[in-house]
Amino acid sequence: MKTLTLILTLALLLLTSCAAPQTQPTPTLSEVEGPIPTDTPQANLPNPASVYCEQQGNKLEIRTAADGSQSGVCIFPDGSECDEWAFFRGECSPASQNNPTTAPTDEAPPPAPTEIPTPLPIDPADYQGWWTYTHAAYNFSIMLPEDWIVDEITANDPLMNGHTLSPHPQYITGKENIRMTFRRVGEEARLWPTGVGQGEFITQGTLEVAGQPAQRVLLVCPTGEVTAIWYHQGEGQPNIARGDLEFGFIFTAAGHCEAGYSLSGKVQRVGEMIIASLMVP
Repeated sequence: MKTLTLILTLALLLLTSCAAPQTQPTPTLSEVEGPIPTDTPQANLPNPASVYCEQQGNKLEIRTAADGSQSGVCIFPDGSECDEWAFFRGECSPASQNNPTTAPTDEAPPPAPTEIPTPLPIDPADYQGWWTYTHAAYNFSIMLPEDWIVDEITANDPLMNGHTLSPHPQYITGKENIRMTFRRVGEEARLWPTGVGQGEFITQGTLEVAGQPAQRVLLVCPTGEVTAIWYHQGEGQPNIARGDLEFGFIFTAAGHCEAGYSLSGKVQRVGEMIIASLMVP
């Protein structure tokens, strides 16, 4: 009987030990929350910074440093660049966003206008080597460079015959020239053309003509170039009156508003020196 009791007791103890729960190790923080993201992509997973760079329409470039380490650079359409992770974290952006004035545009910039010719001082010493033209009938004179000539124009309008001169360079045709008209006070010769063409008149400064100021009126073309300067007595008085004579001067560069020609620099200076040299009896 005692033997049977002992066997039952041992069997009960054995069953109790098998049913007891086993102790489990306490999980770590990393096992509970998952892997902590870093700037270094894990194996077999796409680099989120690289993916984000290309998804935004930019170009990704992998660069290798001298020590062998590699890093990704995000290159933006405007040519600026940024570290891929810095761009991913919002720490940088294309340069054009920081400076809107440099943002690319499909519209072509308007052509820059030619610099408006300003009045230039006339030095009498600059006339050295020039020659003097004197009109046989009206006895006024002008001075010209040695390579300039004077054409006496015969117009279809009989009232203009004998009242128009065209000084211009002798060996270069189709470039700058001066239209010079003249008459005595009371004569009916027309001093100014009836048609002007495209452009806008802008008054700017004066030029000393025969010792007195004459108003400079620039004819500015739609492109911004100045290919003609008209010289007037003053506001509302186009005819330049000197003594008993009246004059009209138009200084032009090639054809009206012809591309590639403008009155500036040496061309402007020579023409205005000729006009300023006018002497009347």
